[in-house]
Amino acid sequence: MAHENRPVLRDMRSEAILGVIQPQIAEAKLAERWPSVTAYFGGAPARLGAQMQLFARGLIRAALRLPTGLSILAMLVAVPMATLIALAAWLMLGPLFFARIMPITATRYVLTNKALKVLKGWSGRVVQELPLTGIDAVPGGDFPEVAVRVVEGSVQDFYQAADLEVRSGGQVVMVLRGVKEYEQFRRAIYNAWLAWGRKEMPKEQVHPASEAEAKK
Repeated sequence: MAHENRPVLRDMRSEAILGVIQPQIAEAKLAERWPSVTAYFGGAPARLGAQMQLFARGLIRAALRLPTGLSILAMLVAVPMATLIALAAWLMLGPLFFARIMPITATRYVLTNKALKVLKGWSGRVVQELPLTGIDAVPGGDFPEVAVRVVEGSVQDFYQAADLEVRSGGQVVMVLRGVKEYEQFRRAIYNAWLAWGRKEMPKEQVHPASEAEAKK
């Protein structure tokens, strides 16, 4: 099988300190994300589903805020109505949820100490890969920043998800759709880039850690 030749990644997510293995020694997984339902059709179905669920929640809360007698009567109407609205939202989003984990359509975003990768299917077939050294640095400022940014208008707080764009050579070369806990994942990419991807070291660090390891 083709995936038998795929290199085995050591999983560093359970370690106290991420990325302590030099990429010259082994490739280690630092972070992984399965996309949210916001990754599909520009996030429009997810946005509608969120609005429906929030509206259903609002009906219940509005009924509870009424005086006791009226609240009981209102709840008899609000609960069934809210349940139907929420159920319709779940049915709409159900196919998108299962598309995330089906054998062929499953997608994962994996960060290692060498690269940022997009994997497809249960076998984890790499369909896109960008070395950490290929990620652009943002010019200016006293401290280096990395060109991984949240796509404007893609944030959906209900799902805690957003799209991330990654630049290389001055162009957007990778867009990660519907990243759950997107800010934490962006920060993980930044930290990995600081350790192994940036080409210019700080003035107090004349040689990169990888070069020092190679001389041992």
